[in-house]
Amino acid sequence: MHIMSASTGLPGNPPWPESRRFDSTIDFDIVLPGAAAQTWNCQTHFPNGTLPVGVAACTAPAGAVGSVAFGMEVYTGLGIRRPELSFVLGVERGVAEEQLSGEVIITANDPSESSSYLTCLGGAPFDGLRCQIGSYLSVRSELVIVGQ
Repeated sequence: MHIMSASTGLPGNPPWPESRRFDSTIDFDIVLPGAAAQTWNCQTHFPNGTLPVGVAACTAPAGAVGSVAFGMEVYTGLGIRRPELSFVLGVERGVAEEQLSGEVIITANDPSESSSYLTCLGGAPFDGLRCQIGSYLSVRSELVIVGQ
């Protein structure tokens, strides 16, 4: 995930100039297990400080059948936080008549929370925050969504 931070990263903390503002983005892979494991790529962008509305289709690997899509909803079970850093990730998988879905709560930067899969760190000025799974401010367990 890549999001605008509260500050630009410049000395004096000036506000973000309009020309340097950007949408939040999420980009991740889903590995579907099986005899021939498939990796689907899921990505979308949305206004800073929000989450995407509805579901977004994931890109299928060559030869894949069916569909995979994801959606995100605000999670407030641990208090009010920035939406991009506290959400429920839902995934849907469809092949012919079979539909599977599952979801997982994802939070950031607190390894004492079992849902803290993301570590989000600030970068160079005007780069905002970049988040990744499985770094030192996140839990060490693999992010697994079980479809039902």
